Amino acid sequence: MIIHILNKTDILKYYADIPEDIFENIASIKKITDESRSFQRKFPSGNLADFLNYLDTSLKQEIPLEIEDSNIIKNAVQLVTCHKSKGREFSYVFLYNLISKKWEKAPSRDNLKIPVEKATFSDDPEEARDAEVGRLLFVAMTRAKYALYLTHSIMINGKNEELSKFISHISDHDELVNKHIYELKPDEIAQEYINQFILPEIYVCDSYLEELKERAKRHAMSATSLNDYAACPRKFLYAHIYRIPDFEYISPALAFGTAVHEAFEKFTKVALEQRSYPSKEALVTYFMDNLDIQPFETPEKREHSILKGRNLFDGYYDRFITIPIDNVISAELDLRNISVGNYLVKGKIDRIEKTGDSYTVIDFKTGKTKSLKSIQEGNHADYMDQLRFYKLLYESQYPDRKVNKALLIFVEEPKTHEFVLIQDDLEIIKDKIITTFNKIHKLEFDACDMHKQGADGCKFCNYKLLCKLNTV
Repeated sequence: MIIHILNKTDILKYYADIPEDIFENIASIKKITDESRSFQRKFPSGNLADFLNYLDTSLKQEIPLEIEDSNIIKNAVQLVTCHKSKGREFSYVFLYNLISKKWEKAPSRDNLKIPVEKATFSDDPEEARDAEVGRLLFVAMTRAKYALYLTHSIMINGKNEELSKFISHISDHDELVNKHIYELKPDEIAQEYINQFILPEIYVCDSYLEELKERAKRHAMSATSLNDYAACPRKFLYAHIYRIPDFEYISPALAFGTAVHEAFEKFTKVALEQRSYPSKEALVTYFMDNLDIQPFETPEKREHSILKGRNLFDGYYDRFITIPIDNVISAELDLRNISVGNYLVKGKIDRIEKTGDSYTVIDFKTGKTKSLKSIQEGNHADYMDQLRFYKLLYESQYPDRKVNKALLIFVEEPKTHEFVLIQDDLEIIKDKIITTFNKIHKLEFDACDMHKQGADGCKFCNYKLLCKLNTV
């Protein structure tokens, strides 16, 4: 939202047109966007009001912010409340939306002079409130060092709006105020509405389309990108074609899952190198070493993950050591440049074991266990496609080896789902891959449902702000 505001207003141009302070000004704007981006990672569902409250609380509690003063950044674009501006000074101050219904409970034609002292009024609660609000506005107005900008709407949605009584008495004093009236004409409003529905020019220019087509052709599909396209083609575009960083918030669950995967991987690789299994204590050590480099918001959440991990490995260590070393083929097997028709696919398989004359692909999952039915034919069918994808990868790389079984191990409960994979599964996943590639090469990247951002698929999507703006 902040970046969008910078693009839709003249704030960015205003500061860019001051050559002597351009670095300080633009770097200051970057600081506020960096802080908002950090906030979004921690609180994905937070809004602008939450962000301002977060800033206010952080300043009161002396929590370090990315927008704190530095030796390089002398100036700063700051979003602050009128209360928070007290005792501070700014080169330029912008106060907006100074209409009556926003600054007083009921519109009044009586002028209220500024400044206002409490003693001016009686003990009437309404008058006391007016005095308090008047003083607050006076504080905000007197923070400006060089210029003060006051804005208000004369008409909103066809209804006339009154200027706040706190400043109405100065609006006609030309010696105090340089007044400008900007009229947004109906055709201009219509054009603004039109702009919300049309794609930016970059979407249709020849050079952009050629670049997009080339990127689509170069894409090597993974199980993740296949499932991302099935869930939302627009998300696929942002993540796998544009490769826009998603600034994903590292939740405790994600940090825990990463540490578990890394521990299992190292445990298996050490076992294959030494031809014997490391001890349970070594497995826990691998987990702890990786957990140490994962970010956690509080020490308590880290301790909770440590305890959960120890309990988890107590159960799974016994499962691992019952599998003969000779039956363990690989851990985190990375397969690339696998051809499916005219297209390329790739992937990384958590673990592969040999069972008799066939092979088993294993995928570790953290988080809540999904039901067998939901995986086979319900909301989590993408898990089944992932296993089919792994069968395709492995058999394409090793044609003489057949994958007849797949395991989904939900490590936190623990719970294991076993699936038999047959030739039909290969045909299903090949058809999905080819169909999806055909759509990608036709540049079919419409969002799954842009008008239902409250749905789970959109609510937790890291690209939902870009999607709402319908922009790159």
